[in-house]
Amino acid sequence: MEEIIKLAESLGSAISASPVFAELKRLELEVRRDSELSKLTEEYQVQMRRIADLEKNQQPVEVEDKKKMQSIRESIQSDEKIQQLLKVQTEYASLMSRINNAITGLLQIDNEQTPDGK
Repeated sequence: MEEIIKLAESLGSAISASPVFAELKRLELEVRRDSELSKLTEEYQVQMRRIADLEKNQQPVEVEDKKKMQSIRESIQSDEKIQQLLKVQTEYASLMSRINNAITGLLQIDNEQTPDGK
């Protein structure tokens, strides 16, 4: 069991040393440090909560609320830093998916055979 944990730690180290992970962390930090983007992101979250609360309480969502939400969403989506971050997040998710598939592919149990191959 300890050997498996050590292998997992080695895999985690390799992932954290990968270029895609380094770029992901750099861009996340850059976006967080951008005061305008931070403000927009906060406004977006507040507006999302507001709309969710209205819907939860079965109250109408006013056109003004929808327009404000759309405007904030467009501002965030048109930002170059956000676009770069989304691209790298997609690359990282793909890497993690490939890693997961490589691991789970080896764990598939063939119903025709027992673990000893018989």
